[in-house]
Amino acid sequence: MLHKILALIVCFYILAAIQASFLPHFSIIGVTPNLVLIGVFLVAFFEKSSSYSGIFGALSAGMSLDLLGNSFIGSSVIVYLAIYFLLKEVLKQLPDMPRKYYLMYFLPILAVSVIFCDFLLGVFYYFNHKEIFLNFIGVGILVKIIYTVLIGAAGFYIFNALQQKKK
Repeated sequence: MLHKILALIVCFYILAAIQASFLPHFSIIGVTPNLVLIGVFLVAFFEKSSSYSGIFGALSAGMSLDLLGNSFIGSSVIVYLAIYFLLKEVLKQLPDMPRKYYLMYFLPILAVSVIFCDFLLGVFYYFNHKEIFLNFIGVGILVKIIYTVLIGAAGFYIFNALQQKKK
């Protein structure tokens, strides 16, 4: 269990570092995909419903983004923990279906999570950068949803293949 938590912390720090330093060079109209959200989402989506070890992943994801970004310390932690817990509750409410159809749940819930994440982070950033919050309403959010969902779908298939290989 401890090695899984340490691996989550390291992975989310690497994802946050890539998102903060490397991905801005590959932006589309100034928008980059949210790799950290995709990671939190994948961990919560594929872990057992009774397991909550992904909390450490969401916590380290938020702290890494807060330390590497220009936000208030703790704002990303709150947002990613909220998304993690909401996702776990939504997944408990969904009916069971064969694993090959999980993508039908994954993509729309990820798209809604991108909107929710950007809105909450926009509220936190509003006091420092009003222009970031105003950019929430427009083409940028649509591009971000599409960009994040496409990369999330690739991550879904990779994560699913790794899960199948493990069994």
